Amino acid sequence: MNPWDVFTWLMSATLGGSALLIFGYFLRDLPGMLGRDEQDTSGGVREGEEMTDDEAPPR
Repeated sequence: MNPWDVFTWLMSATLGGSALLIFGYFLRDLPGMLGRDEQDTSGGVREGEEMTDDEAPPR
């Protein structure tokens, strides 16, 4: 087998594995992108919710 063929197969496998890894991260974050996760990581108030006194910034 030609060394360039080996290089091509290795790079194809590397790129394919990377694509699967990125797709896995996408699927993991999909509920958050659709607004269905319960944790709010932005630190703000969600739309439709009101800020309580203990969440309000100091005056």
